[in-house]
Amino acid sequence: MMDLPEEFVKNIKGLLSDEADMFFSALESDANLGGLSCNLLKLSPSKLEALLDMPLSPVKWCKTGFTYSKDVKRLSKSPLYKAGLYYLQEASAMAPVAVLAPKPGDRVLDLCAAPGGKSVQIAGQLGGEGILVANDASATRSLALVKNLSLCGAANAVITTEQPRRLAERFYEYFDKILIDAPCSGEGMFRRDSNAIKGWTGNKPSACNAMQTDILICGAKMLKPGGRLLYSTCTFNQTENEGTVNSFLKTHPEFNIAGINHDLLGISKGIGFEGAGRIWPHRQNGEGHFLCLLEKGGADLKRPYYKKPVSNIDKVAAGLISDFCKNNLNLDKLEPNGSFLFGAQGKIDRHSYPVYAVPEGLPDLSGLRVKRSGLYLGDIKKNRFEPSHALALWLKNAKHMLNLSADDINCMRYLQGETLQINYDAEKAWGLVCVNGYPLGWGRYSRGNLKNKYPIGWV
Repeated sequence: MMDLPEEFVKNIKGLLSDEADMFFSALESDANLGGLSCNLLKLSPSKLEALLDMPLSPVKWCKTGFTYSKDVKRLSKSPLYKAGLYYLQEASAMAPVAVLAPKPGDRVLDLCAAPGGKSVQIAGQLGGEGILVANDASATRSLALVKNLSLCGAANAVITTEQPRRLAERFYEYFDKILIDAPCSGEGMFRRDSNAIKGWTGNKPSACNAMQTDILICGAKMLKPGGRLLYSTCTFNQTENEGTVNSFLKTHPEFNIAGINHDLLGISKGIGFEGAGRIWPHRQNGEGHFLCLLEKGGADLKRPYYKKPVSNIDKVAAGLISDFCKNNLNLDKLEPNGSFLFGAQGKIDRHSYPVYAVPEGLPDLSGLRVKRSGLYLGDIKKNRFEPSHALALWLKNAKHMLNLSADDINCMRYLQGETLQINYDAEKAWGLVCVNGYPLGWGRYSRGNLKNKYPIGWV
């Protein structure tokens, strides 16, 4: 029997009245449904279904999402997962990005982004065009964000670990779309996480409300006129949901509720104002979630945010990168569309440093805590260029490829970091190891072996 806080029970009865018993019964039931979202940067949902070959049910509010029985497989262990083809995500958490609806070319901010499921969704919707800034104030939590955006093959993502007010100073009215999946009291996760219940206190919703309001105000400054902001939480409490939005609207008359199609999405209406949306565990196949789409009025002044960027890669480094491309890839250069090469110079050895493909159109990021300034391509190491794991996962193909099936023993050996015995006439070449045609990582050919370059423990 779930031991729920008395004040929480009282609040739910006030919100749901006659439905409260059904709600509490749903919380007591076993949450046996897992969720996964397809990575559109790599394949279509129908192709993913065919590859997984297991019972999947579409998520009504997300065209790229599926639910599945947790008894079927441990999907986090699959080589297809390690190739970044899908992200494991609870179904209700897919709704905010689906409603925000980023499109290719948009500048999008995910303000409270870790661990990165919604950022991965956004990157897929952008399709490699535009800019994604994924931020989380916690440097520790941002490690998962770096991992998941690298895994999905996002080339146009910048990852920061800043307080929202610091970003607001640099990105004033910059973004077309902003997602604020705000820190909250976490009531929507009670069924799945007993620690969420233990951590709940009667004053937590009010404390979260103050923090959520501050974050919303910062987000409002960064949204350009005509842009849209999606505010969401994974809690039921009205103070943190409709209450936070309502108080924000009173002090920001330039904003209005854009509204959503509840029937099409299959989600419930908000309480008090119908333009918001709610997901309840006794009504929908998902945990608790709240979302509200806001639109900013006014004229877009189209401010200049940046000067035309100039690559700081010197001729020696450029030559090393060019040689790597010529010898190992089917590309002339390592610059995704709308990006430029940038070398983050080391403090100790100016000849050894990481290289990024940075999206054009960014404001000056100096002074901000930047975890990744774009696609991490690899490292200049004196007399050579060494490619990164993130580069492998962005690529579609290479000159030297080893394609394995998901059930091939060599595939599992590769993921465990073992050297593979492969007879291949390409001494010292970098080989792209793939599963079912999708890159997993690098290996380097040497004397009849493929030396393993997979980062053990990374995923």
